[in-house]
Amino acid sequence: MGRAMKEELISGRWGEAREKHDLWSNSRRELLFQYVIITIGAAIFGAALAMFMLPYKIAPGGVAGLVVILAHLFTWPPGILLLCFNIPIFFLGMRSLGYGFGLKSLCGTVLISVFTDLCYEVLHLQLRIDNPILVPVFGGVVMGVGLGLIIKMGGATSGSGTIARIIARYTNITHGTAILIINSIIIGLAGFAFQDADKAMYGMLSLWISSKVIDALMEGMDYARGVYIITNKTDEISRVILDNLGRGGTALKARGLYTNADREVIFCVITRKELPEITKLIKKIDPRAFTVITPVHEVLGEGFRERV
Repeated sequence: MGRAMKEELISGRWGEAREKHDLWSNSRRELLFQYVIITIGAAIFGAALAMFMLPYKIAPGGVAGLVVILAHLFTWPPGILLLCFNIPIFFLGMRSLGYGFGLKSLCGTVLISVFTDLCYEVLHLQLRIDNPILVPVFGGVVMGVGLGLIIKMGGATSGSGTIARIIARYTNITHGTAILIINSIIIGLAGFAFQDADKAMYGMLSLWISSKVIDALMEGMDYARGVYIITNKTDEISRVILDNLGRGGTALKARGLYTNADREVIFCVITRKELPEITKLIKKIDPRAFTVITPVHEVLGEGFRERV
């Protein structure tokens, strides 16, 4: 074997080893990043319980709502209560639903309990809020951010979501219906335990707000728009999209059901700021153009920033 061939083989092996090392390093960095975000999310969630839910007796549904009730009735540490409920539910979920929960979910479950007691029992974090409606609103936002970060990184916190999945698996009740039933029962118990219907309604409001925040974190805000343009002036409109907006597009082959005629439909993705300009240009070129505009939560590709 010649010297050049030996050097090439050695170089190839080193290159392959280096690529594997880079992949392993990247995966470790990514995993570390995910656990850091889960920790931050757990800290935010624990702070939300300590500053908003527990002091003002707002039960936001789920296990957290049940903990708020029991913590006030028996003065037990809320973090310990969370752990006592969530750990058995976690292992029940693993047994019934498989091992898909993983270490991240266990980490999120434990950290939420730790940070809740740290903020409530040790640091005694408190906020004086005179307007009662602000408590479930801001509490729901902060709690949703914390839980959304944990879920986005592949973790979970056991709780009512796991119970709902188990119920849906073994009954004819859907997952969404099961969650609604569980949360309604817990929020109803809060109103009964505190003898205050307002508390129950505040809990429902907080639950709704936190779910919307979680959806926003998981799916992203609709920062872009997808535009479908059906027009007889395809070339002219395509040109202004390319030249005036600096955007690309795709001409989709289509057939009109009424006319049975073949035509092209222009599809492009733009930012929200560009929406008024493109509608103005379309109207100027072809006032009779049929335009459909849809919200877009995520765009991966040239011309759009990648979302976290």
